[in-house]
Amino acid sequence: MIDTGRFDRAIARFDFLESYLDDFVARHGDDDEAKFTDILTKSAKKMAACGCAAALTMIALPSALEPVVRKAMVDAPINQ
Repeated sequence: MIDTGRFDRAIARFDFLESYLDDFVARHGDDDEAKFTDILTKSAKKMAACGCAAALTMIALPSALEPVVRKAMVDAPINQ
């Protein structure tokens, strides 16, 4: 049986990464890359390994932020 709550949270994270991350970074431009990586890593820790892999392969990440997202998804201790 699918955990619909977990699925909904995954979709929301994907939507944020694909549609809102660029704007979020623009609004918080005074913050450094380490802070953004920390925020993204905390989010990635809540995702399953397959969710992190999907975030890196199935959604269109803002090109300028792809290295930061990739680092966060790869470095996070993942929930199984």
